[in-house]
Amino acid sequence: MISDLAVGEAAVVMCVGGGASSRLNTLAVFGMAPGVEVTVLQQRPACVIQVGETELAVDPEIANDILVVRAGTEMPTETLRRLASDAALAVKGKASPPGKP
Repeated sequence: MISDLAVGEAAVVMCVGGGASSRLNTLAVFGMAPGVEVTVLQQRPACVIQVGETELAVDPEIANDILVVRAGTEMPTETLRRLASDAALAVKGKASPPGKP
């Protein structure tokens, strides 16, 4: 989650979940989408994230719904796909049991 990152830390968005579709659409308009690299500029009182040339301030509740992997983390493509899929299911409340694909 973005809320787990330190100020100045960069990450790649895996999944933007939770909330209403209008929230997802609004975040997408500002460039917040899977595969995009973001940098945390501030965590309190609101989480401020840099997305490209845009700075977004989001409530902690929304920051908790943005799942990321730290930038520079080297993982095989298949592992990243699996993480993204698991993250999407977890956000929707449909996570598979441990050890199940």
